[in-house]
Amino acid sequence: MNNSNHKLDLILDTLVELKKDFSSHKEDFSSIKKDFISHKENLSSLKEDFTSHKVQTSNKLDRIESTLSRIENEHPKDIMVMLKQIDSKLDLPDSKLNALNNRVFKVEADIELLKK
Repeated sequence: MNNSNHKLDLILDTLVELKKDFSSHKEDFSSIKKDFISHKENLSSLKEDFTSHKVQTSNKLDRIESTLSRIENEHPKDIMVMLKQIDSKLDLPDSKLNALNNRVFKVEADIELLKK
């Protein structure tokens, strides 16, 4: 019997050690689980931030494309308006220049007549 009790005590001691080891591993797994949950929450937060930045960037790009399209459509019209203004300003000096040339020609003709 003594031998049998001794074997049972050994088995019991082994089971107690296994239970302690199991408890230790259980605590480790619990800690790992908490860390995993924390990392998961951080990833969720990062995903939300990324999604928000993606939407903001998309909106900015849409505004830039709209502005660029408007500029491309209006640019030729603006150039034509500027060219017409330049042309009209050039026409006025030409008429004044012609009048001045006529006066100079008349004065030169009068000088030639006086020289003779």
